[in-house]
Amino acid sequence: MEFLSQELTHYPAGVPRPNLGCRVLVQREMSKFLPALQTELFHWLPQVRIKSAQLLCSLSQHEEHNIVQHIPSVLTMMYRACNDEESAVRDNVERAAEMIGYFVPPSVYCPLILPTLDEACTQGHITVLAAILKGGRVDEVAVEMDKIARFLSQPHICQNREAEYQSRLLSIVSTLLKSYPSLLNQQSSSTQQTNCTQQPSTTQQSSDTPAQSVVTQEPLDTQPSNQSDSQALNQEASVTQQLPVSQQSSITQSLFTLLITIRGLSSRPSELDSSHQLLGLLSQSAGFDSQADMFRELSASVLNACVTDVKDWCVSSPWRCVLDAILSYPNIRGGLSPSHMDTVVAIFTQVVQPDNDANLILKMLLLLCQCLDNPNSALASVLNLAPVINRIIQDILSVHLVWRAGRSQEALRTAAVAALRSCLCSMTSGTCYGSDSMSSGPNISGDSTTSQNPECPSSEGHIDSVALVSMTSEQSVSMSPGTLDTILPLLMACLEDGAVKTRMYSVDCVLLLVTRYRLKSNWSGDVFDKLYHIVKNCC
Repeated sequence: MEFLSQELTHYPAGVPRPNLGCRVLVQREMSKFLPALQTELFHWLPQVRIKSAQLLCSLSQHEEHNIVQHIPSVLTMMYRACNDEESAVRDNVERAAEMIGYFVPPSVYCPLILPTLDEACTQGHITVLAAILKGGRVDEVAVEMDKIARFLSQPHICQNREAEYQSRLLSIVSTLLKSYPSLLNQQSSSTQQTNCTQQPSTTQQSSDTPAQSVVTQEPLDTQPSNQSDSQALNQEASVTQQLPVSQQSSITQSLFTLLITIRGLSSRPSELDSSHQLLGLLSQSAGFDSQADMFRELSASVLNACVTDVKDWCVSSPWRCVLDAILSYPNIRGGLSPSHMDTVVAIFTQVVQPDNDANLILKMLLLLCQCLDNPNSALASVLNLAPVINRIIQDILSVHLVWRAGRSQEALRTAAVAALRSCLCSMTSGTCYGSDSMSSGPNISGDSTTSQNPECPSSEGHIDSVALVSMTSEQSVSMSPGTLDTILPLLMACLEDGAVKTRMYSVDCVLLLVTRYRLKSNWSGDVFDKLYHIVKNCC
């Protein structure tokens, strides 16, 4: 009698299904040797642990849906085993978790896994969740997608700097995006045609492992029928279409928060590239025309979260890194609206207070320079930028243009003058004139108290530049009188600063003010005489 006539619609590709007798035997005796397996999986000998992990993988395949009754104890074993030092143990346990995902729906394991992760979340916990989701049905994962995405976007879950931990989180996001409702509805018809001709993928074991897995990876003898594929795809589309629009918006917001947090905290190029690609895929899946539209729509929630503990920031604070990731994200021109800038300026204003950490203030000032000097950044491309620049100059930069004793304060003064120069440039054409500029860019690195820079222009060059002031006609740009009254005395004082770079950037700022803002009509001849002598002495 042939008992293997019934095929499962959702089964690992390339893995033959065990016969009925083996499955029944394992299901009957599983409760007897599961405690022994739990002991041997953490044996002191690596070979024993490897064999135990292979056995766990095979048992997960034989148990199929019946593993539900043992899933609490099995998950506990997997959490710990995924932190094993042997890669063969981790690989087999991860494969076993993927097997469980094929047979156990997310509605069963999510109430068990998520509370455990909420109490103590390690790399092993995230690895198990990523593997189980990888084996799940896309329609079943889509139903639990909102709950999973909101859980993973919590600060105590996603704000982790371990590279492998971040890699597993990105793997989960990749799996969730495959189940994204909009993406499924758009691709269901094309997938129905390509699924019938797709070759089953095979999982290859590494040749350097001490022993091979018990689960053999061989091509299936029979392929699912076209009718079953069509029914499965129609079921997926019908389930995902039931999700309300508000729930899809919540999923998009949670995934965006998770990805931008990983991008801000990641230190390896692989995670940076993966997060960038997944953000692009998220914008397409959610129906945004571009990534700039996605940032303009979803950044408000993240920026509001940054404000909550801004007074307690340090250089390594996670929310500071997240803000850095948003403002410095490449090629999102127009990604921030004027309403977002109110929050950004408020954050900068609180961070750059003189009593805060000098390293933190320097980081923020350099970030400001970087964003303003890049015309494609979200900050430099804000519509009606002039009011924002006025606030930045008055509330942020003027604080550190005042002379204070100390080398750290000297570095902050140099960074503030460089940021002022970037602000003045961004209010006009977006970039500084190369012929007017005394320095090539806001390079604050190095010792700002060094002697004369050999690459600095000669004194004759500076004198000629100032002489051209009265003959240059540039368009006038709106700048509030209060801003001018605030920065002019401070800027004139910076022209006599002891740091060479501070003086050079100050000369640039004065030249920009005179040529582009037509201040020469408001200045007397004594001011120009003083400026002439200061520029001459700078070199």
